[in-house]
Amino acid sequence: MRHRQKQITNKLNLIYKKTKPVGFKQVQTEREDRWYQENKKQIKYQQLKKFYMHLFFQKNKQQKNYYNILSTDEKKEAIEALAANPSDENFEIQSHKYNTTIRNLKRWFNQGYVRKSGCGRKRVNPQAVAELEKWILCETKKEGKKITRDQIKSKALEIFNSDTFKASKMWMDKFLSEYDIKFKVQTILQEQGCLSKLQEVKFKQEQQSRREKESESLETKRLIKKESQEQIKTDLNVKQVFEEKVYVEDFFLDQVPANYFSDSYEIQSGQNQVELQQFSEQFIPKLEFLGDNYEDIFAGYKYEYLLVERALRLYLSLKIYIIYQQEMDFSFNKIFIQEIEVSKQYQFS
Repeated sequence: MRHRQKQITNKLNLIYKKTKPVGFKQVQTEREDRWYQENKKQIKYQQLKKFYMHLFFQKNKQQKNYYNILSTDEKKEAIEALAANPSDENFEIQSHKYNTTIRNLKRWFNQGYVRKSGCGRKRVNPQAVAELEKWILCETKKEGKKITRDQIKSKALEIFNSDTFKASKMWMDKFLSEYDIKFKVQTILQEQGCLSKLQEVKFKQEQQSRREKESESLETKRLIKKESQEQIKTDLNVKQVFEEKVYVEDFFLDQVPANYFSDSYEIQSGQNQVELQQFSEQFIPKLEFLGDNYEDIFAGYKYEYLLVERALRLYLSLKIYIIYQQEMDFSFNKIFIQEIEVSKQYQFS
């Protein structure tokens, strides 16, 4: 301790020699020296304050640690590596690799790396809690009024009979909300007719809101179920569509524009008519199921044909324009070269 004080005083002396107060000049007159002697305490106080602040922040910088939180996969990898070789050297290697302490690694290695439910805290005796709830409801029926918190606390301490259990306010709030004690007590009092008019109105409002919530939850469940069923149906339909083979008839090229699908069945011979009838019986229901008929298919093919035709026309026009541009450039260059040659001849002559 004394050695530390000596170090601080030495550092302060160094600071005192180096630093000069505001308004103090190197040329020391009697007046300035007097002023310095008067303000000596204040200057030293400021120097000390600055020095200790510097020490404090430097210490904080050195001691600032960052706690690295590992995921369950990383913990698993580390424990597997340690299980293969549980030596002290390997523990040190894994701690450097995963940026965690050896203590943590040992704890995970011995006790397990997976977090327990409730962070390992044991749940309060559930049988005692059920007994306390039963007692509250029975007493409410007997007395025809609410049971006070003090009564509940004393009974809880009696039932649990534990030195560690204190029946605190937080525990009481959690118990009453988790087991819905308030609403259960109000229903008993409402059945017995022990509620006031205002209390009855509030109770009915609460009851109505609960019913609405229940109906909403049921409705949402129904909707989810319905959506899932519809999804299954659509999936089956899509599968059916992909599995089906679409029959495409050979089109006939004639003097008339191309016939992609011949609608006039009367032109066909008797044998063809039978074949077409069989074809219609087999494949037309599927086409109707897909929502397509011959007119729609023909219109679609016609539209695609027009698009292809326009694209070809555009491509040809661009090609012609590029060729024309190249020819123009070539002719222009030729004329320019001829002019240069003429000018050269004129100069030499």
